[in-house]
Amino acid sequence: MMRKTTIGFVIMAAMIAACSKDEEGEGHLDVEKAPFQKWDANTATVFEGTVPGNSEAVLKLEKIPGTEKEIDGRTTNEYLGGFVTAKSDELSTGSDNSGKVTAAVEPDGTIYITTLEGTGFIGTLTGLPALDIWPGEEIELAEPVVINMDEMTTGETRSATIELSALGQTIPVEVTYGPVEDDVTLMSKMGPIMGCRKFEVEGTFEMSGLPLSGTLINGAGYYHPTLGLVGWEAPDMGIGLSMSGSANYGDVTEGFNVIEMTDILTATNTLFSLHTYDRAEKWDADKDTHAKMLLEMRFADPDVATTHDAPDPLMASVTFGTMGGLYYFPHELVESPVSIFFPEENGNNFRYFYAFVDQAAKNQDKQGISYSISVDKDPTLPDLRVTARIGYTILPEGSY
Repeated sequence: MMRKTTIGFVIMAAMIAACSKDEEGEGHLDVEKAPFQKWDANTATVFEGTVPGNSEAVLKLEKIPGTEKEIDGRTTNEYLGGFVTAKSDELSTGSDNSGKVTAAVEPDGTIYITTLEGTGFIGTLTGLPALDIWPGEEIELAEPVVINMDEMTTGETRSATIELSALGQTIPVEVTYGPVEDDVTLMSKMGPIMGCRKFEVEGTFEMSGLPLSGTLINGAGYYHPTLGLVGWEAPDMGIGLSMSGSANYGDVTEGFNVIEMTDILTATNTLFSLHTYDRAEKWDADKDTHAKMLLEMRFADPDVATTHDAPDPLMASVTFGTMGGLYYFPHELVESPVSIFFPEENGNNFRYFYAFVDQAAKNQDKQGISYSISVDKDPTLPDLRVTARIGYTILPEGSY
């Protein structure tokens, strides 16, 4: 992904970071009451917008499963970032427009970055393909990059020199960054995201003997204390990306687990689906223990969100059940003036529409199932933000 001049992605990956879960009771997230989970190592985010030469860019950032290891006493994972053609596309480590970063996401929101690797990400992001000159080579940072946006005060500026070593050459990247404004509302692909901090970042580099020195990135990012990085813009470079979806499947492998997702349904992206199967592609949910399933819908446009009635069931078909349609759980859609998942939005007269199910599938013939929530939106219905959460029990390996 990035290599030498990968500071754009370093900063981007770092800013999406906030961390620990809001837990309650027996260490379990409260499915019915807790806000959307704070960004952690298991969160995957989708951004949409523009990058140089692409007016409909789709960027994904997610952890690569099975890459956990200890570095300097910290638990690190490898994270993959890259551009795909459509939101539903899978990332690929072999893509010309993807790359990796090895980092630890700490419970206090600290991001600790140790290595970079890539095949063209930074060239795609900046429109400067000449920067991508080392194919697929892992670059170990001379000193780990440590960033924590939560602890910075507005107006504070931090500077750092990041030395990247490759092909026998040391490439210093001079970086300055810091928050410049609080309580900003970003008009994103998901509608308004409130309570953001706007920060500015500049990265410059110098390569001895090569005509590539200068400004690598000069732009602004929007950081949300729960969702992490939600937007990035550098108008002079033709960059404008904002979050359009986020998912978290947790890291529990047995016992109670919580998964959740938020996505925007549009005229072309019309299906929302959250399945317990998607956590590890296993039919590992306990059919005999109740699953708690919560759905929230809100129209994405802020004006529509204050005036539009609940979506007609024929225009937004909601299904709670087990994947494959073996069981359908009845539900009722109820309007609320407040958001459970996004309490920072409350007080703006938005109308939210909820459904909650607390059910098991004891009569299903085989143990080991998948609980699911889906919404199928008519293309003519205004854009709809859909958020869902499922709390359920994962069976022990070998018992299903």
